Amino acid sequence: SSTSIKINASAVTYLIGTAPSIAIAYASSGISGLGNETVIISDRSIEAILFKSLDEYTTGIIDATSVISLTGSCSDLNTIYNSSGIIGLGNEEIIISDAIIAASLLNTLDENTTGNIDASAIKTFSGNISDINNAYASSDISGLSNEEIIISDTMIAASLLNTLDENI
Repeated sequence: SSTSIKINASAVTYLIGTAPSIAIAYASSGISGLGNETVIISDRSIEAILFKSLDEYTTGIIDATSVISLTGSCSDLNTIYNSSGIIGLGNEEIIISDAIIAASLLNTLDENTTGNIDASAIKTFSGNISDINNAYASSDISGLSNEEIIISDTMIAASLLNTLDENI
């Protein structure tokens, strides 16, 4: 039921639950006083865009220890890994949703987790030859094999081009 009375949650120091439930509480016009509590997420799998919005809702720490799988754009995933407000990440399985991506973004994501990165959604892969070769050489990135490759280098060593040819 709907009420015109606001809930004052300013005494709350821990907010625990699924990411969607927590996001609804933060977005509710009927709840005030949230924004600096510790958040403990109970989800095992979460979309990066939702995770990113939770991080924007609170200045408190978000404990993501329960998360074993993340999905979303490489940019959103890198944003949550680089947030100083999120703890407990580093070994999740990642599923990238990007169809077009720069190799440098994928390599940064690879540095952020020891988990496997499923890159099978990628259809166009671009960047300098060294970044592209690093992504193909990573044992933690899977699903690269049939994408269009756009090399940004204007001058390139034939050996690097040959390495790329061997990798794909």
